[in-house]
Amino acid sequence: MKRFAVSLFTIVALASMAQTAQAQWVRRYYYRPMFAAPAPVIAPAPVFTPAPVIAPAPVARVYRAPVVMYKPTTVTYTRHRPILGGTVTRTRPAYRRVVF
Repeated sequence: MKRFAVSLFTIVALASMAQTAQAQWVRRYYYRPMFAAPAPVIAPAPVFTPAPVIAPAPVARVYRAPVVMYKPTTVTYTRHRPILGGTVTRTRPAYRRVVF
């Protein structure tokens, strides 16, 4: 009985190893494309011509950077505040840009 059990165990072990060995093979499936490849388009080679060289015009005038100064002004804005019962006018000093 022991020989039968050992041989049965050996057969089962070898069969299970054979099935797992099959799983190690890489299977590749190649499918035929459903459409034909487009025909190659034959076009003439591009012709390169040298671009004309145009020199920049000489600059005769020299411009100086503009001078930016700030002039003090007053900003006044009015808001309508219905809860307080009317409008509120606020005035604050500010500076405005002036270009000379």
